[in-house]
Amino acid sequence: MKRGALYPVLYVLVALALFGRVLPVMGHSWIGLDADAKQVVYWLDLVADALRHGHNPLITHAIQAPGGVNLMWNTSMVLPGIVLTPLTLLAGPYATYDVLVIAAPLLSACAAFGALRRIVPSAAAAWVGGLVYGFSPALLGETLGHAQTAMAWFPPVVLLLVYEAVVRRRWAAWRVGLLLGVAIAAQLLIGEEMVLATAAIGACGAGVLALQHPAHTRAAARRLGVVLAVAGSAALVLAAVPLAVQFFGPYRPSGRLVPGDVVVADAGALLVPASRQLLRMAGLSADPWTLVTEDSGAYIGLPVMLLLLVAWQKLRSVSAAVTWAVPVVLITSLFALGPHLHLGGVATSIPLPWIVLDRLPLLENLDPARLMVLAWLGIALVVSVSVEHALRRQGRDRLVRCSLLAAALATLLPAAIPVTAATAPAYFASSDAANIPAGDTVLIAPLSDGSGLRVLIWQAEAGLRWRMIDGNAYGQGRTLYYAPSTLTDALAGLEFGAPLDVGRLRVGSMRDDLRRLGVGTVIVSGSDHQQQQVDLLRGVLGPETYAGGGAHVWHDVARLVTRRPTTAA
Repeated sequence: MKRGALYPVLYVLVALALFGRVLPVMGHSWIGLDADAKQVVYWLDLVADALRHGHNPLITHAIQAPGGVNLMWNTSMVLPGIVLTPLTLLAGPYATYDVLVIAAPLLSACAAFGALRRIVPSAAAAWVGGLVYGFSPALLGETLGHAQTAMAWFPPVVLLLVYEAVVRRRWAAWRVGLLLGVAIAAQLLIGEEMVLATAAIGACGAGVLALQHPAHTRAAARRLGVVLAVAGSAALVLAAVPLAVQFFGPYRPSGRLVPGDVVVADAGALLVPASRQLLRMAGLSADPWTLVTEDSGAYIGLPVMLLLLVAWQKLRSVSAAVTWAVPVVLITSLFALGPHLHLGGVATSIPLPWIVLDRLPLLENLDPARLMVLAWLGIALVVSVSVEHALRRQGRDRLVRCSLLAAALATLLPAAIPVTAATAPAYFASSDAANIPAGDTVLIAPLSDGSGLRVLIWQAEAGLRWRMIDGNAYGQGRTLYYAPSTLTDALAGLEFGAPLDVGRLRVGSMRDDLRRLGVGTVIVSGSDHQQQQVDLLRGVLGPETYAGGGAHVWHDVARLVTRRPTTAA
């Protein structure tokens, strides 16, 4: 084996050490938390099912009936879903998801290694930088449920291509632009948010470079302009059909999609490790300070911050890369804090720079906390340069420098990555579930709100044969979760602990909701407040027509809502 091929193999070993515990249960469990990962598993199954039946994988009618969902507006990972469809059909979506999650930091690290190898002379130093990026707290945090963000090969590829275009200039500008266009088109079908984030931070990086090297700005701008023009044209051609579906196709959402000032990095979490770090502070954790666990990877830590500071002071006179990277890391980390400062779990009214970008079209739908993934690319660059300079030393000086670097990086060691078993109520594998008419519209309680993504998995367990009225997705004129109505609001209220007042049920309005939505079957299963929801539906539809396998089921709802007299409260 050539020495150069050894470095990616080492990343494979690291990935297997982190995620290997899923291998014996692959296909029946998934890597990560019992939360957003279920959504990605569902998308993978949905794309494979669409291709198997010859349907458009960019549009689905399986959820948010009687309408549907435009997958281009969601984190659907269409390209990986298409590429891995044979695996999904053969081994199931859980196995496909686990393969993606294992591959995400591995590919990200390899991409970073390739980029850093162009910048630093030492392959070993570049390998360390790739390791720091691909297995950083931010990126490993995203593997807990956000595979589309954890698949972060795109920023290093952009860095590599821009470096080739502006600094090395060994490739023709049109060739660099063409490669960049292919990368953009691919990333658009993996996760568009990463394209937006890379563009925003890339623009800041270009600004820093222009301020630091004004004499070269004009020539670099001309060459970069050619690259971007070719890249944009190539990306538009390659992604023309998906983009046309997204912006001109059906079921397009409107307005702001993500809430502002929510999925942000807490300033305290930059210094205080979360429970996902192997080395933690006794009695203090950043876990409660972030709403979304998968996006709580803001931790850099004091040792790595000191490493950046020392590198800035000692190496900026000899390394243009460090001179550029440290300010970019600072800017990116500041942006990740969101529009207003959050400190120790407390949201303040102190405005931060992101408040300006937060008001721009498209960027308003970017979750700032995820920018920390890009911050780690800058940190990885500084680490690579620092390691390269340490390796140049001799004797004791070399040993001391390498030991200090190793000690600082040891604070980034992750704790064990959780594995979640895939479970579903027995009903969804029963003959009664199999007898639900294909294409029937089904209401399942609990509804698929943030805590109820499991119902998507249950629909997949039943073979995606029928449609659901809700679904955790952005659709036309719909919330992210269930469609608001008298009935769904009442069911959701019960799920969150509201008391059931049978005497105040608006039965007539609830039956109208069922007619309007075209519901053919109602299922209550696996709810934390199942009995109250069953009692509510008995008041609306009468006794259930089937009970078993942990579920209460009402079939032929159209008949049930017409046979019983309306007694609206």
